Amino acid sequence: MFYQLVELPSLFADSLTDLQDGAVELTWEGLIERFSSSVPLKEKKAGSVFLPIALVDVLVPQDRPSGDGVTYRHEGNVSAMTMLVLDLDEPGALERANKVLGRYQRLLYSTFSRTTESPDKYRLVLPLSAPVEAGRWQTLYAGVAAEIGSDTSCGNLSRSYFLPSHQEASSIPPVFEVFDGEVLSPDALSSFKRIKTPSGRPRKVRRDSGVIMHPSMTIVPRRLYRASEAGWDKESMQRRHASRIEAMAESGHRHAFALGVTGAEVDRFGKDVDWQSVVSFLYDMAQVHSGRPLWLGDTPKELPGMVTSAYRKFGANLSAAERKKLTSELVDLMKTATATGRAGQEYPYGAAGEGQSVLPDRSPLSRRWAWLIKLAVDGGAGCLDLMVQSEFGWHNEPLLAGDFEQAILGVLGQVDGGALISSQAWQYLVSKGRRKGQLVES
Repeated sequence: MFYQLVELPSLFADSLTDLQDGAVELTWEGLIERFSSSVPLKEKKAGSVFLPIALVDVLVPQDRPSGDGVTYRHEGNVSAMTMLVLDLDEPGALERANKVLGRYQRLLYSTFSRTTESPDKYRLVLPLSAPVEAGRWQTLYAGVAAEIGSDTSCGNLSRSYFLPSHQEASSIPPVFEVFDGEVLSPDALSSFKRIKTPSGRPRKVRRDSGVIMHPSMTIVPRRLYRASEAGWDKESMQRRHASRIEAMAESGHRHAFALGVTGAEVDRFGKDVDWQSVVSFLYDMAQVHSGRPLWLGDTPKELPGMVTSAYRKFGANLSAAERKKLTSELVDLMKTATATGRAGQEYPYGAAGEGQSVLPDRSPLSRRWAWLIKLAVDGGAGCLDLMVQSEFGWHNEPLLAGDFEQAILGVLGQVDGGALISSQAWQYLVSKGRRKGQLVES
C-alpha cells in the first residue's frame, strides 16, 4: 500500500513547482525510513515540512492573505487527506492517544520543541487505509482529536507539519517509535462522533441564519440582540465570548480561541467589525488566560486567513481590494499589539455599548413559544424533531390547541421561504402535548 504526501523544503514554500515536485508516494516501510531520522537545527523554522494530502489534478493559484503574490498551498488544491496527524503537547496526551488509538498502525516522533523542561512534545502519524475526501475531513478530525483531548481546530486541509528535528544544543535525545497494528480506516474515524468541549459537555452544533427571534416575536439581526454585549469595550467582549475564554483557560488552545472569536464577530457584525478591538481582545485574553502570549506561535500569521474565511463562511464575501486592505490592516494591528504586550501596556479597545436592550419587552405568549420560534428561524424543519425530543418544555397550565396553532402559524408567517415545520413534526408536537395532558382541544 502506498501513502501520498507532499514534502516542502521550508514552511514558506508554496509555489506550483514546490507542490508538484514535493508530491511523493511511500510505503509503510518508506514512511518509517523517512520519519526515523531527526535533523539537528538551530531554529525550528529552518526545517522541512510535510502535508499529509493528495493534490487535485490541476493546481490553481490563490491570492496570499498578505496580498503579496499568489500561493498554491491552500485548501482548494487538496482533494483528500491521506494520514491522521496529531500534535501531543500536553502531559498525559500521549497516554490518552495510545489508549484511544492503540490498535492502529502509527509512528511517533518528538518535535523540535522538546526540551528537558518540556519533554511532552510529540507528533503522532497514522496512515489511512483509504484517502478521506477533503469535504469530510474536518468533522472526522475534530471527533478523534476531541476524544484524546487534542486541539480540535487543527484539522485545516492545508496545514503543514515539521518533519522530525531537534535543537542542536538540547541535552535530551529525540524520540522515534513504531507501533504495528491495523491500518486506520475512514470508517473507524467516523466512529468518533461525539465532539466535546474541553469541559466535557457535548457541543451543540446548529445552523445560524444571522437573525434571531426576540421573545417579543420580532425577528431582528443577531447583532442587535443583547445590546449590552454589542460594544467594543473589553467588558462587552468578555461577556459575549465568556464560554470561549473558559475553554481556552482549560485547554490552552489559543488557535481555537482566535478562530472562534473571529468567526463569531464576523457572524454578528459583518463588515462593521472593529478589528482593532478584536485583535486587542485576542492578545489580551490569550496572555491572561492561556499563560502564553499570542505572538509566540503561528496564530498571528494565520489570523488574516481566519478572517477572510469567516467572511466567506457567513456570506459577506470581500472583494479583492477589500481583502487586501483588511489583511494589511490586520498585519499592522498585530504588530502594534505585539509591541504593546511586550511593553506591558494596556491594549486599546473601542467604545462600550449602550448597555440596555433596544428591543420590545416580552409578552406572555412569546415566553411560551420563544424556543420554537428561534428554532424555526435558526434550524428549520430538519432539526425540529431533535429539538422537541431534547428540549420541549410544557407549562403547568393547559395550552389550548388553538393557541398552539396560532403561535406556530405566527412563526411561519414571519420566516422567509415558507413553512419550516413538516406535518410529521406538527403531529409529534400535538401528540406529545396530549399525552402529557397539557394540550386540550379549543
